[in-house]
Order: sequence, then structure tokens, then C-alpha cells
Amino acid sequence: MLLVVALAAAAITACGKNSEDKNHTKAQTSSENMEENTQDTTIEPFTEESQTESQEDTEAYIPENAHKIIIASDIHYFSDKLTDYSSGFNYMVEHGDGRMIQYCKEIVNAWMEEVIKQKPEVVILSGDLTLNGEKQSHEDFVKILSDFQKHDIKVIVIPGNHDINNVAAAKFEGSEMIPTQQTTPSEFYQIYQDYGYNDALSKDTDSLSYVWELSDDLRIMMIDSNMYEYYAKVGGIIKDSTYEWMEEQFEDAYEAGAQVLTVTHHNILDESEVYMDDCTIEHSEREIEQLENWNIPLHLSGHLHVQHYKKSSDNKNAFYEIVTGSLITPPCTYGVLYYNSKGKYSYQSRQVDMKSWAKIHGVSNPDLLNWDTYKSSFLKKVFINQAYEEYKNLGIDESLSDYDKERMADMYARLNIAYHAGEAYKVAADIEASDEYNMWINMGYSSKFIDNIEFIIRDAKENYNKLDIK
Repeated sequence: MLLVVALAAAAITACGKNSEDKNHTKAQTSSENMEENTQDTTIEPFTEESQTESQEDTEAYIPENAHKIIIASDIHYFSDKLTDYSSGFNYMVEHGDGRMIQYCKEIVNAWMEEVIKQKPEVVILSGDLTLNGEKQSHEDFVKILSDFQKHDIKVIVIPGNHDINNVAAAKFEGSEMIPTQQTTPSEFYQIYQDYGYNDALSKDTDSLSYVWELSDDLRIMMIDSNMYEYYAKVGGIIKDSTYEWMEEQFEDAYEAGAQVLTVTHHNILDESEVYMDDCTIEHSEREIEQLENWNIPLHLSGHLHVQHYKKSSDNKNAFYEIVTGSLITPPCTYGVLYYNSKGKYSYQSRQVDMKSWAKIHGVSNPDLLNWDTYKSSFLKKVFINQAYEEYKNLGIDESLSDYDKERMADMYARLNIAYHAGEAYKVAADIEASDEYNMWINMGYSSKFIDNIEFIIRDAKENYNKLDIK
């Protein structure tokens, strides 16, 4: 049955208050499973010093008359009613893509407390709200979100590719992964009706897209880019009828003198050569043209689990797409956006401060109290295991010494950790000059894995955690 769990985890591309006993159990399991193929190495992007520098600069520029908006994506919440935290669940976590499902509830609670202190006008959740669309996970997650309503903070959501009609919806008992109730489109609407839909200015009849009015001068268009008829697919597309509805909404906003901020789960620009398949929506050129025609300055998305941004073109009406990284994939980021009706904005990512949250709440779990070390080690293990798997795929597992394997895997992990954090520029020059990088590049093998290493180096031009349009 563990094999079934592993296959399910591989197929899926990209928990508050906790008893001390459960914390202790999770900590033991996580720490024990970290040992395989992992060395003790300090990862620069996740040091407390670098995080402090990033967060201190959050409000360096605030446009005049700007609205304060928080963005979070790819939360992948998983109900603790669906797991006993035994071998099946832990195997899924350790052989996944870096999502820290074992601490999803703690991360969400810590994040919500940070957001409440910041008092935004609205929180945007851009899809993949649950692990794999389990109805129980949706129902539990929406109960947690109700805390925002108690503090008069509006929350608006759209689904991601994991959230609806997902055949991978499952619960974990012992070593077994057992199918559990999925969520239909109508059930998703019903569960989240108070989180954007009931207050929508306009709703698309052929998707779960809608327009939500923040103020007289700013509207947020939440665009459903998912393909979930019959069963959920990883990739995204926007229906012809939805494009027609969008066109009507852009025209209506123009006539009302309102700016529009657009949001999808999937990317509309080719943000990453590492994760190209099923990340950019199909026929994205149509949406790019539409946004440029209507002079939309900013588009928000998620899905990648990588912090990134990109400009649509060199046209005078070009826009930026900002991809906010996954809330539960290290370094556990969300976005703070100041945005006004003239299209001026300041965006800064933030990392959830789990360490402070754990101390305030008297949590004894060492993983949470030493969060920066734990999360970097957790993600490092994911990438090191990928490197060792690539040795086998290339047929070079026997020809490399253990020492060279360790060095090359460590380099690959370090580069990818920085890439996910939007900070590859910090390590790219040193890595490109290293013997380990040359060992990968000069092996004489054609490999997408090696192509990805080269892309990350090429892409490491700037800090993708901050963008100001003045």
C-alpha cells in the first residue's frame, strides 16, 4: 500500500491549537525521517538574518491612496480528521514535493495571526486551498477562515487544480491511503459562498469566476482557470465563455472609472522553464492580449510554489505577473500588496514567523521552535533525493563516488532552495563557479534535470520577493 501512496504523491504535482503529545509525535517522525541523504548545511536564504532584512523592507514604498491586500496561495490544508499521522501519512509527506502537510494547521494559524495584526482590507487566496480536494479539508479550512470575519477582514477565494473533483482525495490510516469524499464545483461554491461569491459584483455562469468590488475605484477579478469537469487536471485553461464574460467586466469597470486587479491560480506567463508543463494556462496568449488591451497593470497567480515575477512584453501596456510561493512549502511565503486605482503598487513577500508563534503559544515542538533550520532541512531532503534519483535515471549511480554524489546533490539542493525562495541571485555566481556545477553540466548527458539547473542560473537576475511600480 505504501507504493500506492508514493505513486499518488508523485502524480500530484504541485495541523492551530495542537496538543503537546501530537506535537511530540510529529517532531519525532519528522526528525527521524530527515536523516536519509541529508548533511548539516546552512542554507543562506532561510537564515534569520536574511529573513529580517527582507521583512524590514516591506513598507519601503506605499503608493498614494493605496489599498492594503494580503495574498496567499497553495495552502494545501489537510484536515487532521483524515490522518492518524502514521506510516502512510508520513511516507506521503517525506516523498512529496516539499509541502509540509504535517504542520499545515500550525502554519495557517501562525499566518492568520500575522495577517490580523497587519489589518489588510482583503485577503486573496489564489487556489489549492486543500491538499487534494477532500471535502472534510475544505469544511475544516473554512471554519478556520471565519476568524478573519471576527476581525472584519474580508477574504476572497478561487479554487486551484487540487480543490475540485480530485480523484486523489484520501485519508490515511496506518500504512494505507483510503479514498475519501471529493468536492464538487457546487459544493465548493456552497462551502466558500461567504468568501467572495455572495458579495460578488458579477459571477460567471460557466465557471467559478467572479468580480469582487473592494472600493468604487478598485475591483478584483477572480478567474477560475481550472479544468475539473469529470475529474481534476493539473493544467489550466480559461473557457471561451469566460473570456467573453471577462471582456464585459473590463468594459463595465472602465465605464465606472475603476481599476481591475486580476487573479488566477495558474500562471499566464511562462514563469519557469523548470516547471513548464501544466503551469502556464493553455492558449495564454489570449489572456495576455486581453490584459494588455485593457491596460491591466498587475496579475496575481500561484501554482508554481516558487516566488517569482515576470513582465508580459515590451509593449507600453505590458503588465507584471507576480507568483506568490506556497504558504506551506519552505520558505512559507505570502504577499503584502499596496495597490491603488492608478495601477501603482508595491509588493513584498513575507515568511511566516513560526518560531515566534510557537514561543507565544508555549509550543514545545523543537521543529517549530527551530523553524528556520527545520524548514530548510526538510526542503533540502526533497531536492537531495531528487538528485540521487537522477543519478539512477542517467545510469551514473555506480560511476560516481559517494563523495561526489553528496557534493553534487548538496549543490543542487542549495540552488533549488534559493530558487523556491525567489533568491537564487544570492547563490548563482558561487554555484556557477563551483566544481559541483561543472560536474553536472559537463557530464555529457542530455537531461531535463541538468537543463533546469542551467535555467535557474540564467533566471537568477534579481530578488523576486519585491516589486514596486511607481
